[in-house]
Amino acid sequence: MQQAVALWFLVGNRALFAGTVAVLLAGCGGAVSPTFSSTAAEAPQSERDSITSNLYVADYGLQAVVEFDSHGNKVGERKFRYQRPIDVVTDSYGNVYVMAKYSDQVTVVELSHDLSKQIALYTPTVGQAMTIDANDNLYVGGARVYSGISVYEYPYGSTHAKKKYSPCCGGAPYFVGGISVRGNYLYVVAYPVEYNTPDGPTVSACPLSGSKECTSKLLGGSFPHSTCGFTTIAHYSVYGDGRAIDTSHPLMSVSLRRTHRKRINLPTGYYMMSNCSLHNDGQYVWGGMMTAKGSQPAVALELDPVAKDIRATVGAGDLDEPTGAYYGNGFEP
Repeated sequence: MQQAVALWFLVGNRALFAGTVAVLLAGCGGAVSPTFSSTAAEAPQSERDSITSNLYVADYGLQAVVEFDSHGNKVGERKFRYQRPIDVVTDSYGNVYVMAKYSDQVTVVELSHDLSKQIALYTPTVGQAMTIDANDNLYVGGARVYSGISVYEYPYGSTHAKKKYSPCCGGAPYFVGGISVRGNYLYVVAYPVEYNTPDGPTVSACPLSGSKECTSKLLGGSFPHSTCGFTTIAHYSVYGDGRAIDTSHPLMSVSLRRTHRKRINLPTGYYMMSNCSLHNDGQYVWGGMMTAKGSQPAVALELDPVAKDIRATVGAGDLDEPTGAYYGNGFEP
């Protein structure tokens, strides 16, 4: 049985975010019936594939990226020999970008829409989260202990970074929970590595153009010290809480107003992995969800944060440890 939900809303500081922004904290949850409501050479344009509207899921446990059609049927899978996928996005041509890690090494592999062909390989120096914008520019971000956070922008079709962004938190160990592009800003959320720090997560806003530096705002201890996921939908920002699965109040939250917060509990027994990612498809948000010791099948989850509703679950029986999911072709505001 699905538990009651609560969403947290926060209006962004206009001086900091140059617009209204808000926040979703994603955490643990329960049973839902599955339904579906660089080192490589540059890739020539001719090698980039035609559009396809499918769902792609990065699965850490399977060491694979899994493809589902619009009916929720599994139609493809790409296995990785040593690496473990942690995130996935697509561009407007239907090509698939998979972030995968092996030990401390991270690569982003660009694949054809049917996962059969490797198009390009990106080798960023850091990699904990990624996103793509409406122009198919790829952004890859991460942090190294005590050396700060970096986000690299790759122009469409190039495996060489065009620009480096330097958000908050250079003097302490932080983890990049997620990055998102909206309007003329790149938003980056960083969480303290240690849960017992009083600071809580920090959100940074980096102008995509001009010479202004990133500005940062501490969200404070009222937000969970999370390491899981971040995206934006229209006027709202979406954060994820990947805390321990035995927490008594698994949360998924969205913020609209700092003084008026609501929160949502996911279905009992489910949780999101600590290195999960969240991505939006228009006003909806996709992520991965699993249960302790496989008591329920792992699924990719589609959420409507505004309506406080779970729209769909996909992949029951085909997934193991889903860490990220991306639907459609490229960024859909």
